[in-house]
This record gives sequence, C-alpha cells and structure tokens, in this order.
Amino acid sequence: MKPIHILLLFALLFPAASPLAAQEEEAVLDCNAPLPQENVVLHTGRSLYLVGETIWFKAYCLLNGQPSNELSKVLYVELFNAENKVLIQQKFRIEKEGATGSLEIPEEVQSGYHYLRAYTQYQRNFAPEHFAHRRLAILNPGSAPPALTLPKQDGLSFLLADGALVAGLPTRLLASF
Repeated sequence: MKPIHILLLFALLFPAASPLAAQEEEAVLDCNAPLPQENVVLHTGRSLYLVGETIWFKAYCLLNGQPSNELSKVLYVELFNAENKVLIQQKFRIEKEGATGSLEIPEEVQSGYHYLRAYTQYQRNFAPEHFAHRRLAILNPGSAPPALTLPKQDGLSFLLADGALVAGLPTRLLASF
C-alpha cells in the first residue's frame, strides 16, 4: 500500500511543480540576456578656454544606439586635471533629447590640459573608459606656464664614414645628434 501512496502523492504534486520549474527557467534566461548599452555623447562649444569662462556643453544619452532617458534621468559632469583631481562636479537632468548645461571654470585652475567627463549612474557599473571624455586646454594668464619637459638627448657623437683611419688618406666623419 505504501507504493500506491507514494505514486498518488507524486501525481498530485507534479502539476504544481511544473509552473515553478518554468519560472526558474525564465529567470535563468533573463539573467543571460544582454544588458542594455547606455552611452553618453558629449559636445562642447570649443576646446580652448580661459579661467573664469563658462564651458557650455550638450550631452546625448543613447540607449542601444537610440536617444532615450528611460534608463537614466541624471547626468554627472566633472572637470578634472591631468592628475585626475576633480575640480568641479555637477548633476544635470536628462530630458528626452539629452542634457545641456554649463560649468564655470574657477580662477584658481592652473594652465594645462583638463578633461570634461560625463556619465550616468548606470554607466558606473562598467569601466570608466566607457564614459564620455573631452580634452580641454585651459589657460590661466595669472599663473606660471607649465614646465616644458624635453626628451633627454645623449649628445653629439661622431662616426668614421670609411670605417678606419688610414695615414695619408682623407677621412670622412659622420655626426649624429
């Protein structure tokens, strides 16, 4: 009689387990689905600024290549220097077509190349190389110009063109820098 009870119990529970197995399979398939690709395209008015000027920008938020603000509503924009020190960070609202805004360059910024970076919170899940970047040259007339470093040269060297010195014959010399 025991085998009959086991068979009956199995027959009653099997239909209830089938939808659970289907739900688990759907969850596994959803985990393997590709993640949406969100990219930011950043445009500035120009690439050379003086301290105290305003950097105007327009950023487009693309979801799988199409303009969209479904995934992210906030754009983070940063101005940082060559040492990766953030000088300014602001948030802007992403509308349907993207975000527009401006950043005022502080007077204490040193002359040199600086970078404008734009990204969304969703993009922070991935490598920073995928953030939008723009290289800007910023000049501060009140500060000393950045030091110019030239590659080290070994100096001047001379070589014999003929390979050897022979007494009584003219010799050609080659000079290399």
